[in-house]
Amino acid sequence: MRILHFLKAIRFEDGGVVRAVLDMAKYQARAGADVTLATCDTKDVPPEWKTPGPGVPKVQVIAPPSKIAMFDSAYAARVRPLVQNCDVMHLHVIWDPSQEPFARLGRELGKPYVQSPHGMLADWSVLQKRFRKSVYMATTARKMIDGSSFIVTTAQAELDQSQKRHPKVPGAVIPLVFDLDPYRTLSTPEPARKGLPLPSTELPSLLYLSRLHYKKRPDLLLAAGRALRDMGAKFNIVIGGPCDETYDRQMRDYAKQIKVDDITTFLGMVPAALKPSLYEACDLFVLPTSMENFGFVYFESLASSTPLVTTKGTDTWKELIDSGGGRIVEMIKSPVKDGEVGGGDVRELAECINSLIASRPQLKPMGLRGRQWVLDNLEPSIVVAKYLAMYDQAIRGKRSA
Repeated sequence: MRILHFLKAIRFEDGGVVRAVLDMAKYQARAGADVTLATCDTKDVPPEWKTPGPGVPKVQVIAPPSKIAMFDSAYAARVRPLVQNCDVMHLHVIWDPSQEPFARLGRELGKPYVQSPHGMLADWSVLQKRFRKSVYMATTARKMIDGSSFIVTTAQAELDQSQKRHPKVPGAVIPLVFDLDPYRTLSTPEPARKGLPLPSTELPSLLYLSRLHYKKRPDLLLAAGRALRDMGAKFNIVIGGPCDETYDRQMRDYAKQIKVDDITTFLGMVPAALKPSLYEACDLFVLPTSMENFGFVYFESLASSTPLVTTKGTDTWKELIDSGGGRIVEMIKSPVKDGEVGGGDVRELAECINSLIASRPQLKPMGLRGRQWVLDNLEPSIVVAKYLAMYDQAIRGKRSA
């Protein structure tokens, strides 16, 4: 089976979709599929992929469109042979116009394609920059999405939201491929403690590890920290992840404003090699997000035996409860826009965190239950088999779930 994935740029700073596509392509190639990753930017493509062999994806670099992709005939000409030489395409990032020629040529040449919205058809996402998205949907995206063989989502909650807008396209619920290799053997906290300026182990540490973005609401962890202090709790906050300079400064100023800066450590971008150890060096992972699709960080945390707290803004919140390692609170609604911090009622979040860190010894068994669930349910070979079966249905023209 010849599978073509397309993602315009392979840059880790762009978020979890990049990681999802790389892991998907890697494990599909390991399963014996002929996998090609087409991209305009190879910055974070694994070096070994540049000399492909058995079980390794091929990388095809294409020059980006010089103007709006659907009107760039030269770009479409570069895309055409890629589409001709595949059996099925997997497209990602529905709001990116540079994938439109892949879908259009797929329909023209009789090559099926599936769409992973990666949360971009969820209610919260659709409402952001609503006017621009509604115009793009009406002019371009609707035909592209409705021509898909499948919309493939990571959780039933995501599919339910997507199908409100695209009811005629069959849906498939398959988790993302989660690379378990770095987590099969538990790390230890020592590498993170040596390589990062972490607080002492005397008090529980609450970890936020993700891109610092208004959607993910790191400011709510700080606000919950203020509420926890008022309850008499003692703890530290550790915040890691890439962030633009302006929002980073706003976060640090907000920490000072609500008087939690003395117990908060900002790490910035954390090296990938230290992430498993960092999870283990902290007691509880907290992501008070407004919207999260699959959320690799949740399963990284659980695979590292660190329990977590998040919100129902996460599409996989039911799975996190089932794992035994997660606690879920209601999504905290407040009128926060891009670049703003603060706002929202964090009492439920603070009370949930307090109930967990008040009995610190219970956290490790809780995390170990979550780890076992991840090992049992997210084994890559099992997940990849589901993707290959879906592709096979698409190739045979069977658009049924």
